[in-house]
Amino acid sequence: MTSILLDAMAIRAEVDEFAQSEGGDRSAADCFPAWYLKHTFGVSTTIALQHSSDPAVKGKTKGDWGLDAFFLESQASGSVKLHLIQAKYYDALSAIAKGFKELEKCLPRIAAALDGVGYPEIENKVYVNLRATLQKLRKDDGARIVPDFEFTVIHLNEQDPMLVRANCRKEIDDLKEEFRTVFSDARCTVDLVGPSQVDITDRVDSVDDWFSLTLKATPLRG
Repeated sequence: MTSILLDAMAIRAEVDEFAQSEGGDRSAADCFPAWYLKHTFGVSTTIALQHSSDPAVKGKTKGDWGLDAFFLESQASGSVKLHLIQAKYYDALSAIAKGFKELEKCLPRIAAALDGVGYPEIENKVYVNLRATLQKLRKDDGARIVPDFEFTVIHLNEQDPMLVRANCRKEIDDLKEEFRTVFSDARCTVDLVGPSQVDITDRVDSVDDWFSLTLKATPLRG
């Protein structure tokens, strides 16, 4: 496979092309999360769009509670990792930091999705599809498997990644603290992915969906 690193301008051009060819009524900003899933995890365009939020579910209301995209990844160790993504299609540092506050808002809904519980109000389809995907996380006896979590804010700021992360330190710490409150039996990592870290890999669309495996493991403990 050939790895290609792009700058912010090139990423915008790639996402614009994706939006025009695959996005339907979605803007380029709305397509950024799906484009990222497709090129990071090698999923098909269909799966990438299914695993990312709709532009709006009612009027201008997105109903995604801070979750722009997700992907459930099987690990070589036999565990699974749930990637939860917030996308910022611009370079403002304040907006990037706000991305972690928005991910913090989604934690109760992620917990409910793990339990297969929906909400009475209108939901963005990203939660409907997340809930269906998480229902596959079961051991032989039907008990729930708790995944590892990775929270990622993707963005277009071209400054040194260490400086961008330093600007988000408080928001990252707040997210981790709230995570420990909501998920006492799980662990998480937090990441920032800017233009210099987006790896456009020459892949074949071979991963159509996460599929259920027989996992003989105990829930992960923090």
